[in-house]
Amino acid sequence: MTEVIDQWPIQTEIEQRFPVKVVEVAGDKGPCGGVNMAIDTTFDVLRMVDGREPVYANNHPVHNELISQDFTRQGLVIQPNITLVPDGSILIASAHGWPLEDKELAHRKDLLIIDTTCQLVSKVNRGAERAVREGKHVIYVGAKNHPEPRGVLGGLPEGTYTFIDIDEDLPDLEGLDDSELAVLNQTTLSTVGVMEKIEKLRRKYPELDIPNPVGICYATDNRQNAVRQRLQDNDQPHINALVVVGSKKSHNSNELRDVGLNEFGIPSYLIDQPGEIDDSWFDQNTRRVLVTSGASVLPIYLRAVIKYFTDQGAYKNK
Repeated sequence: MTEVIDQWPIQTEIEQRFPVKVVEVAGDKGPCGGVNMAIDTTFDVLRMVDGREPVYANNHPVHNELISQDFTRQGLVIQPNITLVPDGSILIASAHGWPLEDKELAHRKDLLIIDTTCQLVSKVNRGAERAVREGKHVIYVGAKNHPEPRGVLGGLPEGTYTFIDIDEDLPDLEGLDDSELAVLNQTTLSTVGVMEKIEKLRRKYPELDIPNPVGICYATDNRQNAVRQRLQDNDQPHINALVVVGSKKSHNSNELRDVGLNEFGIPSYLIDQPGEIDDSWFDQNTRRVLVTSGASVLPIYLRAVIKYFTDQGAYKNK
């Protein structure tokens, strides 16, 4: 395709001031299936209750700041400590899953439980429980302080698992042989990062069991691959910067940003909405920007960011 910027002989004052001339969009749009289920279910519950009583959630139903603010305005109360949820209340379990001890406590407190755990997270959870029943030691690759690992590992007996942080070196697993190990991972990680960890484990334990090979959320994996494919496409004009629409608490959105920043070394930014964009990010060499969105982002939020660029005179390349 011919460079669009070469076809514009006349530019407005805004276009002359704003260096970005082309904005491209990579990857599917809209939330993944698990996020959609959690959003729709939470909206439905809040609408039915209509403020007559508090509705509690063990975590933000999805990691999107704008959606969470909307839920809070409608009366959702985030309470990770189930002991503080009044007996008999309504409790929404987030898409990230929750540990067995919390489920059991919720039943003892006679809570009305509405479980929106992502189907893929549930699959990983079942895989971990199956591995333990078979006498294996679970190696779980995840991110510290994320609720998903707590949900998966919280139901396993002490001493039956080892947590490996995706950003840290492998720990010492002495005393375990290949036949005793099963590897699982958090669903919102980078496929490349998980594969690197698995390859390191395979070199040390060639026969280890991987019951759910690289169980990454499909939308997360597709969008990471779409960004990689565009950034490494030498037949297309060079991308100068990456803008990911998603929240700081969203691990899959952070991983998308890191594809551009760490794998390709281009300026990469993570934002919830256009008001967070700083024009100083784009110097006169920033002519073409790639935009994508995390798996917990509504299409309207992505469209708002694209509109920001087109309002400044950039051309949207479909």
